[in-house]
Parts: sequence; C-alpha cells; structure tokens
Amino acid sequence: MQTTRHHRHLARGTVAGLIGTVGMGIVSFFLRRHWALTLAQADYGWFYSTYTLFFITAIVVDLGGMNYSTIAIAKHDDSGDREGASHIFFATSLYKVLSGMVGTAVVWLLAPWLAIRFQHEGAVSAIRLMAFFFPLFCLEGHLFAVLCSFKAFAVGYGVVLLKFSLILLAAMRLDSLIHIPPLLFILGSAISCVVAMSYIIGCGKVEVSIRYCSLHGVGKYLVRGIWLAVFYISAQSVLYVDQLVATVLLGAAAVATYQVAVPIVQILYSLLVIVPTVGTPVLAAIWEKDDAEPVVAELCATFLIAMVALLWCALLATVPFGNLLIVLLFSAQFVEAGVLLPFLCAGVIFYIIAFYFFSAWNARGKNHITSLIMLFGPLLNILLGIVLIPRLGLRGAAAGVFFAHAATCVAACVLLKVKMPSFRLSAGRLAYLSACGIVLLAPARHAGPVETVLSRQAALAAGALLVYLLLAAPAVIPRLRAVAARGAPPHPAS
Repeated sequence: MQTTRHHRHLARGTVAGLIGTVGMGIVSFFLRRHWALTLAQADYGWFYSTYTLFFITAIVVDLGGMNYSTIAIAKHDDSGDREGASHIFFATSLYKVLSGMVGTAVVWLLAPWLAIRFQHEGAVSAIRLMAFFFPLFCLEGHLFAVLCSFKAFAVGYGVVLLKFSLILLAAMRLDSLIHIPPLLFILGSAISCVVAMSYIIGCGKVEVSIRYCSLHGVGKYLVRGIWLAVFYISAQSVLYVDQLVATVLLGAAAVATYQVAVPIVQILYSLLVIVPTVGTPVLAAIWEKDDAEPVVAELCATFLIAMVALLWCALLATVPFGNLLIVLLFSAQFVEAGVLLPFLCAGVIFYIIAFYFFSAWNARGKNHITSLIMLFGPLLNILLGIVLIPRLGLRGAAAGVFFAHAATCVAACVLLKVKMPSFRLSAGRLAYLSACGIVLLAPARHAGPVETVLSRQAALAAGALLVYLLLAAPAVIPRLRAVAARGAPPHPAS
C-alpha cells in the first residue's frame, strides 16, 4: 500500500534524523562552548552574528530552492524520472555556486561597514575571510535538501555531523583567534560538499551530463518556486532576525550572552525540525494519492497535540532550571542567559508547529497563502525587537521571538482548519494539556530559580515536571500509537 510505504519513509527518516541531530547538537554545543570560553566576548558575539547574517542572506539568495528541490526532486524520484531530477539538481547547484560567488564579492566590499554596524571595527579582515564561506554555505544547504529528497536521510545528517566534528577537533587544537572560526567553517563546508556531491552522483540518482549545467533550468525553477521562495526566506529569517536586531542595537559584546542561550535552543530546534524536514518529501508523495487529505490531517492533528505537551514540558524545565542550566553548560559569567531560555524554547516549539503545518500545505503545491502568512513572522519579529530591546535588553529580543512565533502558529492552525475539512484541533485534549501545565508551573515558578541541584526548589520543579509527564501521557501516547499503527506494514496473514 502506497500510504503505508510513505509512513515507513517518514518513520525511518525521523529515526535517522534524530540520531544524527542528537550527535550534531552535542558537537555543536561543545564547539560553541569552547569558543564562548576562549574567544573574546566581542569576537564570539561577532562571529555568530556574522554567521547569522550569512544564513539570512543565503536564504534570500536561495529563492526557495531548498524547498523546491525537496518537493520537486522527491516527486521525480518517486515516479522514476531520473532526467527531471538531474535537471533540477544540476541547474540549482550551478545557481547556488554562482550566486554565492557574487555574495562573496559583496561581503568583501561591505566588510568595513559591517564591522562598524556590529560595533567591532577590528573584525574587517575576519569578515573578508568569512566571505569565502558564503558560496559553500549556499551549496551545502542545497545538497542536504537533495539528499532528503532521495530519502538518504542518514547520509544527509551524517555529512553535517562529520562537518561539525572536524571543526570541533580542529578548534580544540588551534589557538582561539578571531580568524580561526571562519577558516574552519570554510574547510568544513568544503569537505561536506565534496562528500555529499560524491554520494549523490555515485549512487546513480542523477545523470551526469553537461546539458544539465545551464542557467536555463534556473529560470524554470524560479518561476515555479517564487512563492516557495517567499515562504522559505520568511520561515528561516524569522529564526535569526532577533539576533541581528539585538547586535545592531546593543553591540557584538552584549549579544555574546544571547548567543550562549541560542545553542541550547538550537538543540531543541534541530531535534524538532526533523519531522517537517523528513516529512516534506513524504507528504508531497502522499498528496498525489486520492485519499490524501484525511491522512495529512491526522498527521497534523497528532503533531499539534504532541507539540503542545512538549511546550509545557519545556516551560516546566526552563523556567526553574534556566539559570542552573547555563551555569552547568557554560559558566556563571553568562547566567543572565537563563531567563531567555523559556521565551526562546517556547517560541521554537510554536515555530515548529507552524512550519510543519505550512510545509504540509505547501507539499500539495498550494503555497501562496502560506508564503504571505509566513512573511508576517519576521516583520513582526523585527518590529517587536525595535520596540522591546531598547526597553528590556536581551529579554526584549527573546520576548519578541516568542510573540512572533506564537502569532504565526495561531495563523497556521486557522489556515488548516479553513482549508482542510478533515483537520480537527482536538480542543479537549489541548485544553487538558494546557490546564495541567498552568497548574503545575505556578508552584515551580513561585519557588524561584533553582540555584543548586540538591535543593527544595529543584525537588519541587522536578516533581512538577514528572507529574505533568504522567498526566499528559494518556492524552498523547494513544494518538501517536494510532498514527504508528497506520504506517505499520500489513500482517502477512492479511
């Protein structure tokens, strides 16, 4: 049965992504921790703020290519159209490299201005060095999306894990100078691109031919992917604009504390984004079937229930334990980052819900509405940052992230409710999960932040989290089992 096969792809991809992301999150955390403790605060804040700027710029240059490649190549591969998959792959790869080279020239020329805007005028040469990272950064994101399109999830996540592992090993052996991070990222991305490209070509999924390497194919992909471009640019930039706004308003040194909270939240994000990343090509194939809508609606409704339960677990953990978590993972020097964690973690969960819902609808080939709604996210985030950061500092940046993602999540739920008659919100379950969370969070918050593991506050907070898990399990586990049973292979006797 086709739907069962797609469920198995989703399950296997999720498991592969989970394993790879856990490893990548651990390696990335130790890398950030190493540089946070050894680099000057201004250098550390500058590097990750510049990395954020590159990320947003690469998204704009991408013009929806990652999402378009994931959906279009998955459909061609599923139908056995090797020529169509090859055309999209090589045309978009060429576009990524050429546009990345243009980006390198622009960043090189703007380096003095960027150093002034980030309030770190000694970073001009480092910014120019990092400019050479841009073409590789554009290409490796595209290659990861293509690997997911071919259901090679383990390879995709494995290549990313390899990159960060090599960077961490080299960073621990070299001096912590301002030029070392950009240099290591250039070398690591070059290796990951070579490995990914070798696998894609070597496994025979695409046909190597000079006729595919032309910008003629890029024009076709831009016309088809323009709304996906708006969607994907908005979806990714909303994750990072708070860091850029905070850097411009407060300076690179002050944002170093914010950048300490970010890797912890990114671990959560990386774990959760596996589902929409793996699910997009699978959902694209499901939508090709006649009975697709009830299946997609069930997946979305179940995902919403699980994420709401996770939202309250995150708040029950980060509100009391935020400061202690920062001290244990980094140092007391950055303890102020602890109060940012509840806002950022809750915001990421809201974002993942919206992103999964929008991706499910985009996979149907209808992405005009989702693109316009998602565009609202970064604009609201920027507006909230401009208003809140001068008044509340870094906490204002985190609060802006929370409210922007929450608004986008509500809009995503409304969209599916209106456009998919089979989608059910399960209001009773959601109200039950939220009521349990509110009741248990109140005493944990009243007890104050946990300073040590062996304390009354720690016991109370841990007990509240455990009780919530016990109360939430009956509302979540049966739905997950139902979805898993739907995707299980049929019994031989049947």
